[in-house]
This record gives sequence, structure tokens and C-alpha cells, in this order.
Amino acid sequence: MGTRVKDVFVKNGVTFRGTDTCKIKLPSGEVILDNDRASHIVGRHVFGIYEYDGQADPTVFPKYLTMREIVILIKKTIEEGEVQCGSIKPLGDGTIRVSMEKTFPELRTDRYTSKTLRVVLEYNPKKGLYRIITAYLKWLGR
Repeated sequence: MGTRVKDVFVKNGVTFRGTDTCKIKLPSGEVILDNDRASHIVGRHVFGIYEYDGQADPTVFPKYLTMREIVILIKKTIEEGEVQCGSIKPLGDGTIRVSMEKTFPELRTDRYTSKTLRVVLEYNPKKGLYRIITAYLKWLGR
């Protein structure tokens, strides 16, 4: 399953546009999704195999969305979403982590799950590319 998700993502050719509006300037660059991170997204945020205090994980995508539709939402968030300046964190190995968000009013979600998709990227300046760490619908709390 992870490879299929990865293939669909690569075929869509996603590029992060970069930002200079935050304290740390991030250049534009290609975005990749490796099998490990694809497995995490599919397992936790698509199939919802984890629980939160004995209840279903509220960050799970609605069941009516296909995998392709989820990939398109992730792509739109990376390309059109708002960089969360407060989320930019330099990591010890030189990589930089950044979150992006985009709201999709057309999504049908429950009362605990927002319509805002958050995608977390990690930038590797040595390789000049971004890697998706995770992608999920924000939790509104209980």
C-alpha cells in the first residue's frame, strides 16, 4: 500500500514553494514521500489503527475519501497552504521541520475533527529536498 501511495504522490510532482516570511528562509524544492512515512500516514491517519483514550483517532481522514483524493489534498496543502511560522524548528542534524495548513470547507468531518489539513515537512539542505513526515486533519479537542 505504501508504494502505491508513494507512486501516486510522485506522479503528481509536488514542489514546496519555499518561504521568506518566517525567521528562517526556506527555499523551494521537490517534496518526496518515502515508504516509512507513507505507511505511517496510511496506518494512522487513513485506516485509524490507533486509539486516543479508548476512542478512534480524531485525526483520521473521512472514510468516503479515496487514497487518490487524500494525496490531492496533501498536494494542495503543500503547494497552496499557509506555512505555520511558529512550527519551524531547526533539528540538530541541520534539517528543518515546518508545518503547512490548508482548510477544505467541502470536507465532511465529525465534531472532533477540523476541516484543516496539516502537513509536516522536513527540509534537508544537503540534499535540497523536502520529505513528508506526516499529514492529518487537525483535532479540535473533546
